[in-house]
Amino acid sequence: MQATDIHVCLVSDQLLPNLIPILMDRPVKVYLVYSVAMTAREKDKDLQRLLRKRDIEVENRRQAPSAGIEDIRKFAKKLCGQILAKNRGASVVLNATGGTKLLSMGFVEAFRKELEGYALRIIYTDTEHQVIESLVPMNRAAERMRGVLDVPTYLAAQGMRLEDSACEDASWRDFVERRKPLTEYLVSDCQQLSELFGVLNGLVHGANGSHSVFLPGGNTLGNAKRCLRSRPGGEWRRAFGKMVNFGLIRWNGDKEVEFLSEHAARYLSGTWLEEYAWHVAREVGLEDVRSSARCRWERYSGSDAPQNEFDLLAVHNNRLLLAECKTGKFAGGDQQNIASKLESLGRNAGGLFGSSLMLSARDVPQNMRARLKSLGIGFLEGENLRELPKALSAFVKDGSLPTP
Repeated sequence: MQATDIHVCLVSDQLLPNLIPILMDRPVKVYLVYSVAMTAREKDKDLQRLLRKRDIEVENRRQAPSAGIEDIRKFAKKLCGQILAKNRGASVVLNATGGTKLLSMGFVEAFRKELEGYALRIIYTDTEHQVIESLVPMNRAAERMRGVLDVPTYLAAQGMRLEDSACEDASWRDFVERRKPLTEYLVSDCQQLSELFGVLNGLVHGANGSHSVFLPGGNTLGNAKRCLRSRPGGEWRRAFGKMVNFGLIRWNGDKEVEFLSEHAARYLSGTWLEEYAWHVAREVGLEDVRSSARCRWERYSGSDAPQNEFDLLAVHNNRLLLAECKTGKFAGGDQQNIASKLESLGRNAGGLFGSSLMLSARDVPQNMRARLKSLGIGFLEGENLRELPKALSAFVKDGSLPTP
């Protein structure tokens, strides 16, 4: 064995403080220690699955005492003996971040005593400051965390499986790049076009409703003609002209509008904002960016697994960004539901290093702003969407997001 051969981890609900140092060191073998409480909750599956996918050998040690310092020391001493018997001469890292404080203290004491004279490091993952502190040896400087996570790995550590995302499709990327100038125009004139976004949503819902049929292949719409209440003028007229130029609609300058594809209808009903977020996230240098991502929870099997869709998921420097994009008007009940959804998904899918961001093409009510702020959810609305490059650059730098 070479360099760091073995990691010993005290497993908690949050797996990232154990996973990140493992992926940084790439040990040959990992011992996962579970307290009685953690054993009962079967928290081993997600971490085991992640490590074994990377050809890292895993051994479990369950039923570690949750109380009684002497019992904890005995359990840790026994594990030290097993490690020495199987891996004579190996270097060992004890990650003392997880578990209860008493469990961690007992393991630190036992490992320092039993492995004295061996190549031992005892570390603590400081999630707030993004460093790994060295408890043993004491004179070793703290190590900055390296970016070792991508979106699928981060989600897997939270118990989710990334099934697919739109940006994996080359034809989707081609469409998105070709209409990027239109996307940027819609953002730049967001304030003047605010009401138009609501009209487009209404038109598309009609084109994609119970009385409409999308033909096979999704390239052509059946019953895709819709009628505006009045002939558009001013900035709206300019916007419709651009939509014609980009091959999204057929329009002769009067009240009738025809969507030319399902893809076009989806774009004009709101996915243009998701595409804008995808463009900006990539341009400012986020390491892994996924648009329109579909995920399922691993704890469920088969088709029973609940599915979540994310407008944007990105990971940078081991931090997850989850963004929700809205172009329609907020009804009363929507305000509470959207804020609660973002908070819940941010907490469950995001975990320790997750942040949520809401992007709205239209101004939202004051009470919703207050709700988002109370939940710690980042926010940009209306004409402030043009500040997204600045906001995501700050996220790249230190993980911060704009607040309402």
